[in-house]
Amino acid sequence: MENSFYKDLVSRTSIGYAYHRIVLDDTGRPEDYEFLDVNQAFKKLTGLHIENIVHKRVTELLPEIKSDPFDWIGFYGHVALNGENWEFEQFSQPLGRWYRVQVFSPERLYFVTLFIDTTDHKLAEEALRASEAKFRLYIDNAPDGIFVMDEHGRFLDANPAACTLLGYTSGELSCMSLADAIPPDARDEASSSLAHLIERGRDKREIRLSKKDGASV
Repeated sequence: MENSFYKDLVSRTSIGYAYHRIVLDDTGRPEDYEFLDVNQAFKKLTGLHIENIVHKRVTELLPEIKSDPFDWIGFYGHVALNGENWEFEQFSQPLGRWYRVQVFSPERLYFVTLFIDTTDHKLAEEALRASEAKFRLYIDNAPDGIFVMDEHGRFLDANPAACTLLGYTSGELSCMSLADAIPPDARDEASSSLAHLIERGRDKREIRLSKKDGASV
């Protein structure tokens, strides 16, 4: 009863599952591995819609796996020979997808993989990094001074134009707040502006700033 429950669980899960046996060469080094069992999610996540995967070797199904920069056979062989347990994220060149994989060895020469496809997440991360880099490039090269503050008015970032405007280095500004860069007679106006900015998401007004040498701009 218990065994059938786990088989049913594996068959229904959306997580890819495969049970393998490592194949060794004459010197005892891993040279291939054989599929002993897979679930439907395995076929969906890999695109290997092959009727008879069981008892096929990975080099039969994916001959190009040996040219993948990541040594899948060697890595899984190490796990199967040493009874280890690993979780990692890796790109599969033959399948053209990113996967997060948990692999463990229940007994010597055998290993189980559980995995999910993380390709969309990785592509989104790369797009975000590219967008942030583009935004950073714009900020750094903007002719106007740009300050980034938290809700308390503390400076989190400032572009080169802002540093030049006030005469401070970016390191010095990171230890300062808006109040430190405002003349005493303009602080009430600056405080009101910050409050409106936090409440409404925007505020537009002219406020004088104090430079490092004491002059106002």
